[in-house]
Amino acid sequence: MSVPGRVLSDEVSGSIRGRRVLAAVFTTYTFDPAFFELEILPLLFESRIRGGFSHIEKVRRVQLEECLRDTAEIEVFYDRSGLVGNAGPASLDFRRIDVGRKTGVFHPKLVLVLVENPPTDGGEPTRSLIVATLSANLTRSGWWENVEAGHIEVVDSESPKNRRCTFRQDLLETLSLVSDAARPGERHGALETIRRFVREKAPRGDTRNASWRGRYYTRLFAGQVPLSEWLRARRLAGRNWNLEVVSPFFDAHGPRALERLIRTMRPREVRVLLPTEADGTPCVTGEQYEAIAVLARWSRLPPAVTGSSGGASTERAVSRRVHAKLYRFWRRGEGDVSLVGSPNATGAAHSRDNAGNLEAAFLANTGGGGSERAGWLLQPLDDPPRRFPEEPSSEEGDAERVGLALSLRYDWERQAFEYRLDEEQGFEGEVRIRELSGREVHAIDYPGRGEWRDCGTGAAGRVKELLASTSLVEARIRTPAGTCRWRVLIREEGMTHKPSLLTQLTPDEILRYWSLLSESQRQAFLADRLETDEAILALDPNREPRPPERIPTVFDRFAGVFHAFERLGSWVDEKLRQDRKAEVTARLFGEKYDSLPVLLRKIPDREDRDEIIAYVTFLSAKQAVRRIRERWSAYWSERGKDTRRLECELEKIAGIRERLPLPDPDREEFLTWYEGAFMTVAPELQGGDDRIR
Repeated sequence: MSVPGRVLSDEVSGSIRGRRVLAAVFTTYTFDPAFFELEILPLLFESRIRGGFSHIEKVRRVQLEECLRDTAEIEVFYDRSGLVGNAGPASLDFRRIDVGRKTGVFHPKLVLVLVENPPTDGGEPTRSLIVATLSANLTRSGWWENVEAGHIEVVDSESPKNRRCTFRQDLLETLSLVSDAARPGERHGALETIRRFVREKAPRGDTRNASWRGRYYTRLFAGQVPLSEWLRARRLAGRNWNLEVVSPFFDAHGPRALERLIRTMRPREVRVLLPTEADGTPCVTGEQYEAIAVLARWSRLPPAVTGSSGGASTERAVSRRVHAKLYRFWRRGEGDVSLVGSPNATGAAHSRDNAGNLEAAFLANTGGGGSERAGWLLQPLDDPPRRFPEEPSSEEGDAERVGLALSLRYDWERQAFEYRLDEEQGFEGEVRIRELSGREVHAIDYPGRGEWRDCGTGAAGRVKELLASTSLVEARIRTPAGTCRWRVLIREEGMTHKPSLLTQLTPDEILRYWSLLSESQRQAFLADRLETDEAILALDPNREPRPPERIPTVFDRFAGVFHAFERLGSWVDEKLRQDRKAEVTARLFGEKYDSLPVLLRKIPDREDRDEIIAYVTFLSAKQAVRRIRERWSAYWSERGKDTRRLECELEKIAGIRERLPLPDPDREEFLTWYEGAFMTVAPELQGGDDRIR
């Protein structure tokens, strides 16, 4: 468990330790897409950006866009009723997957990050999986404001020195539950990459015992059975523990979950945190307070944990809301073990996964086995509260009322806007999709169920335009009780074909960017370019931009073009050998600032173009495409539509050819000879064992 006072962001980034992220999965109940994009995603790439991410939002997004290109996939699974009220839209390339459940809510707070470890002693790189169970949602309050709890484990690849992962099977079951909650059979790339690592690479060593020498083996709870039964199976019951319960929410009518837990565990003494608002008002009713007081002693956390003084004294500190979920079992000399994660002290949270919420929590040692220094975290209340609210608080009570299990997505590659309505919905009528400002986007008459269905080219065009500014829309239906409206976050697929946030690079600058050798050179180039980009920084229009540095002569003429395309070909070879196809697809077929189609479209549109350089650039592009097609035929055949679109762009060389400033006599004969010679691979020159083409 994180030490009280540690910052959640620091814990996550510290676990990554600058290693390359291969895939990541986040699960949450409530979700703020913009906060996740701007404040949590950067934790995965802190070592990539020299000098750190910019504090300017638009620049930060450009930096993140670049980082995301060499990551397999990032996915966020969230309850579709959990978009926070002031949620901002998402715009970057991570999959946002809305989830609904037949029972309870989708409530796990998991962070799963697969990283690549640098090779040691000349060996191959290995992989590790960071697994965190948290109480914090993917929101500003969860990561920055509340008192939260979490536990992080790292699973390294199996080796002679690493033969056991005691929660391997638990984790596989949890991943299946998350996938099934989204929709059984649907492809989830990041989740599948992580599941494959756990299944094939994680240590398989099992254990029949619950503990060894006073220390309990780490396990992962995800509703395999009701929580009290699961803890009994871990052989925690009847050990004369002291029990501390930190939970912001309880059953509204009778503390059944807490009663069942206490009856099963039979602790010596029980203390329960009294959740309060910032002004000290309890978040439980008088009825709840009295019922729980029969079972346990109401308590509070020390001010040092709940205070947010910003350096001020404890007396002046502002009390933070406690949103942590913690069940701590301890006894002096007998160990200290805690369940840390998402389950509140409610029946829905403690139930089997198919009868209540879906939850996730680690059971792990939080102190040394046999430690004599263990003591109470909670302090008993001095006096009972004087006033209580009339209605009990509930985490689900803040959720948005969702009228239908409706999902929306836009595919940038296919230029298609689609909807899906879960089969269980019995709605008959019309669903209207509107911008948050009220302007209508599309109306779905008597929607079909079960599969993704196309909304037509007109709707696709309107949504494509809308996604330039926001990915949030409003859905409306009419019910006997009146109009029901709720927000829907549009999923975006095929993001390599979404125009880049950085669109101002000239053809010369794209070629120069391809030519750079190292990651630090590329980052420095982008940082310099961002400083002069009015579209990104939204600077004062009256301000004179700093002129870009003059491009060296070698990049003005032929040598720079040849060098850039040679570097492009070598880069493609390197990435495909590493099976990093997503990066190659983005550069060869995408719509990013340095993609090949973007370069080819900008050249004919440039008023001050050099016709000869334009011609040679197109010839070099054709030569590079032929080389890649021949060397990587299997990959090339997979990208059928993309390759056809690229071939269409390359055909524009005919118009450039006509404008070449060459005299008419023998013009065609010369160009035919020149193009044939240009596209012919030079004879192999053999020197020793080396061959140069």
